This record gives sequence, C-alpha cells and structure tokens, in this order.
Amino acid sequence: MDYPRKAADRVEYGERTKQISLFGQGCALHLALPNELREISLDKADFRSILRAFQVRLIFFNPQGEVVLEWIETLTTELL
Repeated sequence: MDYPRKAADRVEYGERTKQISLFGQGCALHLALPNELREISLDKADFRSILRAFQVRLIFFNPQGEVVLEWIETLTTELL
C-alpha cells in the first residue's frame, strides 16, 4: 500500500472540495480533459463523486486537433 500517496490524494480531494464549495456556488462548472485521460479519470471513485456532487460538466477533447470529442452534462451510472 502506498500510504503517503493515498494521504496526498485525500488532502487534494479535500482542498478541491473546499474550493468548489466556496467559489462554485451558482456557477456552471466545466472540466476539459484530453481524451487520453478519459478512462483513468472516470475509474477514480473520488473523481466521480466530485463530478456528481458539484454537477460538473465534463468535456473530453483531442488536444492535437482541438476538437471536442465528448460532452457529458451529468455523470450517470452508465459511465461507471
């Protein structure tokens, strides 16, 4: 078990949650990620929890062609 990494993940999760709750009230939040990170990011339960809790819209794009490949308005269980 990589305990220091897990502890760092929890601290980062807490900080992101605090920032979103302070500054994201009443705002539509969008997160754009390169398509290569799709499976890696959606595999993380903490990441999915934040997306759901704060209703973050997720955009996956091709950075080379600067093209939006997928726009997810609401994270649903079909993506899990």
